[in-house]
Amino acid sequence: MRGLIGLVLAGMVAFATPARAGLDEAEISILSFDDLHGWADDDHNAAMAVFLETCAQLHDPQWQPICGMAENYDGPAKSFFELFFRPVLIKAGHALQGRGLEIAWVSDPVALQFMLIQGSGRVRLSDGSIIRLGYAGSNGHPFRSLGDELARRGVLSRSQASAARISAWVKAHPAQADSLLHHNPSYVFFRVLGSISGDSGPVGAMNRSITARRSLAVDPEFTPLGAPVWLEKAGADPFNRLMVAQDTGSRIKGAQRADVFFGSGAEAGRLAGQVHDNGRMVVLLPIQRAYRLKPEG
Repeated sequence: MRGLIGLVLAGMVAFATPARAGLDEAEISILSFDDLHGWADDDHNAAMAVFLETCAQLHDPQWQPICGMAENYDGPAKSFFELFFRPVLIKAGHALQGRGLEIAWVSDPVALQFMLIQGSGRVRLSDGSIIRLGYAGSNGHPFRSLGDELARRGVLSRSQASAARISAWVKAHPAQADSLLHHNPSYVFFRVLGSISGDSGPVGAMNRSITARRSLAVDPEFTPLGAPVWLEKAGADPFNRLMVAQDTGSRIKGAQRADVFFGSGAEAGRLAGQVHDNGRMVVLLPIQRAYRLKPEG
């Protein structure tokens, strides 16, 4: 979480398959829509609206005709996706010092840590104004969880390691706080977002606002940005839903890992903090592209 308040939060859906070297080494299967659990019951019109938000940025010749048809399509959204797509299951320094690139200094180091995880957020300044920040890059170092470290130290169980509990522990143990906060070498850099409605979601990797419970952050090595993705989430609050890959994240590595954007604010943060579930992602790709990855026969 970065910033002080009003942080943008997303829950991690950590799927079981480990990261692979890329599509060349991935295990690829083309499914039928009947294989997608709950496909017939989803709100495909909602997914279509989200897909159209970033469709125009898909400049690949195999995507452009589909986007053109989507803009003028007036039939059932479910039929559109079934007609033009096939479900594809894919299972694999401090160099800035002195340059004056700092945006803001924050008072809550734990909130900043979670903002680094989320990749976007809002910061309330001392004059009461709010600036919105979006992901601009990372230092490339591996992510290490503060919650896992506190669990290793025997301070909290992994299930207890929420943002609120970690923050309370840091404030109660200032002498040990630095060693905990420096346990994570991964760092994310941000950019100030321009004229965006306060009601809009954070801006994703495609430079458009993302939509709560319909936008997904993915590893673009496996899942193309802008593609519809059928998500089957297990766990305590399971759901099956057609979403759109509209964002990335430094922690999202592998064919079956993703972040579900739950929305902004404290309640969204509470919900997101509870999500670390198994499941399955199936990418909907244009027919030609799908069979190029996995030829029939």
